[in-house]
Amino acid sequence: MMEFTVIRKLLAAAILAVAGLSVNQQALATAQAPEVLVMDGKEETLFSEPLEQFIEHPENTMTFLSIVPRGRCSYLRRGYRATWEIVNNRLSLRKLKKGCGGQEEVSLSSLFPGRDSPVSAEWYSGRLIVPQGNMIEYVHLGYFSKYESYLLLHVEKGLVIRREVTTVHPWKDP
Repeated sequence: MMEFTVIRKLLAAAILAVAGLSVNQQALATAQAPEVLVMDGKEETLFSEPLEQFIEHPENTMTFLSIVPRGRCSYLRRGYRATWEIVNNRLSLRKLKKGCGGQEEVSLSSLFPGRDSPVSAEWYSGRLIVPQGNMIEYVHLGYFSKYESYLLLHVEKGLVIRREVTTVHPWKDP
C-alpha cells in the first residue's frame, strides 16, 4: 500500500513536470492567499512568490523548511505570507509570517543571518504580477482568478527594470 502511494506521488510530479507546472504555483487545487507588495505608498496584492527562488537554492532549503513548514493549509501551501516593498526600484522582503493563517512572524535574521528587515531580494529575477481593478472571474485554482488588468514588474537581481500594464491574464501569456 505504501509503495502505491509513493508511485502515485511520483507519477503526479512527473505529469506536472511534463505540463510545465510547479506545485507551488499554478498546479494548486485551491486559490492561494496572495503575498503583499507595498509600492508607491500603497499595499497591493501580489500574485507572485519571489521568496521561492531563494528557497530553491540547496543551501537555503533545509534552513527554510526547518523554520517554515509547508503544506498545512490548502490556501497557503507555501506555509508563509510575505510582505514585499519596492523603494527606488529595489525589491525587498519586509516581513514574513508563517502558519496556516500566516499569523506568526518569522525573524528575517533567522533566514538571512546578520541582516534585518528589509532584506534586499538580490536573488530574485523574474516577473511580479499585481492584479489591478475588479476581479471579473473567480477561479478556485492557484492565482488563476481574472482581473480587469495586471501590472507586470520585470525584475533582474532584485531591481525593477520595467513596468507594464496588460489586460491579458498573465498565466496564459508566459
